[in-house]
Amino acid sequence: MIQSAGTLFFNVTTFQAMHTAMTSPEYNKLVWRPDAFGSVCFLVSGAIAYRASARHGWLPARVDAGWWQPAVNLLGCIFFGISAIAGYVVPSTGSMLDLAAANWNTALGAACFLACALDSLHTGVSGKMPRRLRELERDLEGDLRRVI
Repeated sequence: MIQSAGTLFFNVTTFQAMHTAMTSPEYNKLVWRPDAFGSVCFLVSGAIAYRASARHGWLPARVDAGWWQPAVNLLGCIFFGISAIAGYVVPSTGSMLDLAAANWNTALGAACFLACALDSLHTGVSGKMPRRLRELERDLEGDLRRVI
């Protein structure tokens, strides 16, 4: 739910930026920067998913398909957090702290999320889901197959 809220925050700011750019052709300024609220939501959700995943100490445990997803997801969340900080607009000057860092970290965060999504599509398993929920899901699927 927290990651969905972060996605919603990002989508709202992206829509606002596109609306500004499309309705004001003479507007020739930066209209989008990474959303701080969305980045915080992503960091919290990434930390929860990583904490709930199988690990050996701080390192992911290589037990199932997608074992690396919680770590890569958390890395993507960290990249989004960095992009939000780098995209902060300094009120006194009106300039961003670092536009290149904001853009690169946004792209890297999105690449991490994409890698997890593509692996989930390929394997049919999301490593970000806690093991207990996956076991419940498998049990439910088995029960449904027996009923049908």
